[in-house]
Amino acid sequence: MRRVVASAPAKVNLHFGVGPLLADGYHSVSSLYQALDLREEVGIRTSQTDEWSIGVTGSITPEQIALVPTDDTNLVVKAALLAARLADFKQLRPLEFDIVKRIPVAGGMAGGSADAAAALLAAANKFNLEMSRDELERVAVELGADVPFALHGGTALGTGRGEELRRLNLATELHFVMISADAGLKTPSVYGRLDAQREQVGFDPRAIEEPQVPSELIAALEAGDVDRIATLIHNDLEPAALELMPELELTIAAAHHFGALRAFVSGSGPTIAALATDADQANELAQRLRDANFVATQAATTKRGAELLGE
Repeated sequence: MRRVVASAPAKVNLHFGVGPLLADGYHSVSSLYQALDLREEVGIRTSQTDEWSIGVTGSITPEQIALVPTDDTNLVVKAALLAARLADFKQLRPLEFDIVKRIPVAGGMAGGSADAAAALLAAANKFNLEMSRDELERVAVELGADVPFALHGGTALGTGRGEELRRLNLATELHFVMISADAGLKTPSVYGRLDAQREQVGFDPRAIEEPQVPSELIAALEAGDVDRIATLIHNDLEPAALELMPELELTIAAAHHFGALRAFVSGSGPTIAALATDADQANELAQRLRDANFVATQAATTKRGAELLGE
């Protein structure tokens, strides 16, 4: 019963522009994705009990682990079924999945998407699916808008619903402290709150202009100008996340107080990303936040996307 293991990275959005609400309920976006060196691992093997199963361990809290679905709503199951369909399997025996989680659940860092990307890569290998990485990225959008980037890694501009990727060059390593919240935020709820906020100030969410490409931020990334990057980070979802969880404003204030160049909501939140000047300052910032009873984890940028780890 060959077991295959793959890993995939967390992400942070250095820019997230949200365009109009579309007929299918999604939004067009302009997202500057950055992969981080916090990685999920997913192992897949054929079940020895003829039942589908998902086991979850990891470095996140037991309360967070308990939030991970262990039924067929988990994206790892959907990813394996997608790979089986692409491999033209007529009948698929039940599978066992084991997930090692290091990314906060419902935290705005695409942990579920990383699981899906790792599971898709592992299942493609297990089922001898002959598809290139680019081909896998194209089909991965069926699993969610962030899944193609979790396969891709590095630094990329995402347009459309976030799945149309253009690779960018990051000239210097960036260092973050990721500050977790006790509870999660559901992405649809954050988008819904953003639409409501727009309606409250007289804008029709369906008639919002298309989001712009963050050209200045891309130039700062390509120049490796950390101070300039800090000033240009932007997230349209941040006001909605802060309205849903006002306590996050205190987390942002604490991160700035302890020396962060910029602290902001990561994706749909509620994880707060705090940008530091370098690795040493990130280490000091993380320690000061922990001393103040925050759950803080250091992370650095990486070029690595999803990878096979072996059997």
